[in-house]
Amino acid sequence: MSSEIETVNIEVYESVHIRNASCLAALVVLLYEYSITFGQEYRFVWKSRRTLVKWVYLFSRYFALSVQIANNILLAFPLSEIPVRHELCKPWFWFLMISSSVLFGALEIVLMLRVYALYKQSARVKALFIVTFMINQVVIVAFARRASKLTFSGACEVVETPSEIIYPTIILIFTHSIIWLMTVTKRNIGYGSAPVVGLMIRDGAWIFILVCAVFIVTIPYSLIIKASKSHVVFVWPMSLFSIGACRIILNMQTLGYTGARSELTSGNTSTVIEADFTQCIDISLQSIALSQRHVGRDLDLL
Repeated sequence: MSSEIETVNIEVYESVHIRNASCLAALVVLLYEYSITFGQEYRFVWKSRRTLVKWVYLFSRYFALSVQIANNILLAFPLSEIPVRHELCKPWFWFLMISSSVLFGALEIVLMLRVYALYKQSARVKALFIVTFMINQVVIVAFARRASKLTFSGACEVVETPSEIIYPTIILIFTHSIIWLMTVTKRNIGYGSAPVVGLMIRDGAWIFILVCAVFIVTIPYSLIIKASKSHVVFVWPMSLFSIGACRIILNMQTLGYTGARSELTSGNTSTVIEADFTQCIDISLQSIALSQRHVGRDLDLL
């Protein structure tokens, strides 16, 4: 009997050690990303005017950092005693689940705003995205209610992952598939003369792959081992969602600044350098339309 208890304790200690090291690594990656992009952030975000995109960026960046730091503090102190007290597990689980869901929602908002601007702020596209976003939140909340009945091990990990998690996973992947397809259908705008569209397709592709990879790896893994590892399901995805949202915004802002400088040097002083990336898309599309008009006039003269 004592040997069985000792074996269980060793497994719990190993699980806790791996989890703590993984969570610390996720924080280090987030801090490294912050350090190499802070110059761009200061130039294109902090010095820009107040827009929705700016607030989403700041939230994605600093909320993720705050959550990761808080999580590592919790693991080092309240959750360091083995076995972990069960009354601490559920609040900690909810803390991670809500935080990861909110950061994923912020990433969705960024992607939807880009496509909304690409479709010239169409009312139909706006309605589609609002309805889709609300449905996603309802599905997540419904699953969260089911998650309130979960049981936890001595390492404070979920003992058995409910199979119902498949349904929100399918819906979220389907949502991102729609966003990606709507972006790709606009790939021929300006016949290659719109750098912003090319950037949107490239960024959209790697974000789509990232989101699918996160869900395809974490959910089947949790179902196969019949448990939920918090650092796999919540902690690493939080870092990846934060990096994805911030990178998309910085890339768009950088392109908008470059485009603005080129237009200023050509004599057009009406372009705002600190433009929101949705305005960057609008400006690019307007430039294409103007260039096509000039080409049409030249052909008429010939």
